[in-house]
Amino acid sequence: MKATPLLFILTVIMMIAGCGPKSQLKSLVEEENAKCPNTLEEDVTVTKIELTDNNTVAFYITLGSQYDYMLNSNESKEILREGMIHWFVDDDSPYTSLVDAVISEYATIGCAFENSVGTRWKCEFASYELESARDANAPDVEEIDADSTVVWADEAAEEEVPDHFDDVDINDIDSYSDEMSELVLSLGINETKGQLPLRVDDGMSMTNVTLTSSKLIYTIECDEDQYNISLFSENYTEAKNAIIASLNPDDDDIALIGKLLIKTNRSLDYKYVGENSRESATIHISNSELRRAMRM
Repeated sequence: MKATPLLFILTVIMMIAGCGPKSQLKSLVEEENAKCPNTLEEDVTVTKIELTDNNTVAFYITLGSQYDYMLNSNESKEILREGMIHWFVDDDSPYTSLVDAVISEYATIGCAFENSVGTRWKCEFASYELESARDANAPDVEEIDADSTVVWADEAAEEEVPDHFDDVDINDIDSYSDEMSELVLSLGINETKGQLPLRVDDGMSMTNVTLTSSKLIYTIECDEDQYNISLFSENYTEAKNAIIASLNPDDDDIALIGKLLIKTNRSLDYKYVGENSRESATIHISNSELRRAMRM
């Protein structure tokens, strides 16, 4: 996996990290509230979203009569709460960017439910609960090893497996089988791991690359004397938009990794970590956002 496109993207983020503090949580809440009422599914509607004084993103949700039972017992309420937290962190959630900002800014999500007969109930999800639920949803890291190489090579027996990631021809990706796509992507990840730690710039190094069956995660450690990790969260929208804008589909290096992620149905995360505090901020690019960036 070539480092050039990654370094370019990180340079964009470093410029953003130098900006003055500007919390994005409020603006994201306002954006999502403007879409309300938002029907999540039949008889489940988000009527309003607001940011309260105690840094809680409050979702006001009405439940139709078919869900009246959900507020009738502690057991059903717990089922509802469990379902909601997994819904918030699911890759297909319409509130992925908002949840990312909640986690990054250590805020809280609150849900205020009301059913058709006027019964009300509230529950909350702290940022650490959301982050834990997201991690639990992510499958174990998939790394290419001797056994998996043999299996994938057998399944892709009629395809020519490249010796090195740099040998991959971007024009061949569309014709790859699923097994071949997994093999080539894992090959690139392993080659990148062999180069770590990779200095990005003064005070910033990529220390890990993690591939799960749902996402690719770049971990970048930052010298906190030079970089304020909170600024990545406070400028979340600008950082995310800058990454998306930099994913130029006409650049073969960028398009290569982008097309492999899209083909294997993965998202892309940039996780920035303070060397001493271990405070972190994650910029999440969904698979659909990658598709738009790559014009696919």
